[in-house]
Order: sequence, then C-alpha cells, then structure tokens
Amino acid sequence: MNPSKASSTPKRKRKSKPKAKAASTPDKLRIVSFCCHYCSYGAADLAGSSKMPYPLNVEIIRVPCSGRVDPLHVLHALENGADGVMVTGCLKDQCHFVTGNLHAEKRMMKLQKWLETIGLGGRLEFQLMSAGMAKRWVETTKSFYDRIKELGPNPLRKGGK
Repeated sequence: MNPSKASSTPKRKRKSKPKAKAASTPDKLRIVSFCCHYCSYGAADLAGSSKMPYPLNVEIIRVPCSGRVDPLHVLHALENGADGVMVTGCLKDQCHFVTGNLHAEKRMMKLQKWLETIGLGGRLEFQLMSAGMAKRWVETTKSFYDRIKELGPNPLRKGGK
C-alpha cells in the first residue's frame, strides 16, 4: 500500500452516541398507552387516520390483548420515565381472547389501589372500548393527559432520569 494514499483518504466521522431522553416537564409529559390489538388499537388508529387531535406525547404499544399487560409492565414504564400509563382493551363480552379484558381489569384495579398507597395514585388509567370508538379513545387520552398535567412529572424515575 502506498503511504501517501493512506494519509489522503478521509477518516470516517464517528457517530455521536444517542442522548438520553430528557426528563419530562409539565408541558412535555410522557404517557405510555398499552392498546389491545383488536379493539383499542383500532380506535387509536381510527382517531389518527381521522385526524382527531390528541396529545402527541402518547406512546402507543400494541399488545395482543389487554389481559397480556402485567402490572410489572406498568411499573416498568413508570420506573423508566413515563408520567402516566393507559391500558385499554375490548369491551366486556367482546374480547377476542374471551376473558382477557376481565383479567386485565381486575389486575389494573388492584394496581391502581397499590399505586395510591405508594404515592403514585392517578397515574394509571384503564378503559374498555371497541375499534370504532375513536372519539372515546381521544376523550380518554385527553382527560388522562389533563390529569397527569395536574399531577406533574413522575417523581419515580430510574436513575434520576
């Protein structure tokens, strides 16, 4: 190899490491929404395709069934910087997995009570809706966002993020 050629080739620039997400502020809150694939995700999708306005800082996570959402998923989201968590599923007697939404409802009601005892009350919302209920999804999201805005940023953050 020719030494003069080696020195004339430009060096590749190193990509900078991704910056950690900034802590949320009252006007930039972070909400995680676990949506059932068959119903509430359809409602959220319909709301988006219908250009219905809702808070932009809602992160939608599609799950096969609301019954699949474990309380640990909610706690993990809160621990990692979510200011609020929504769990939404199919209407009663319309769950594609028969009783998944009923199991989710029981778990989330218990978790809501537990969160209240540790000072994180109001940061979990559970709703049942069908795929055609885009308006209800938007209303639920907006009212939950307003509640979280009143509560302020999540005091529980992993590593002080």
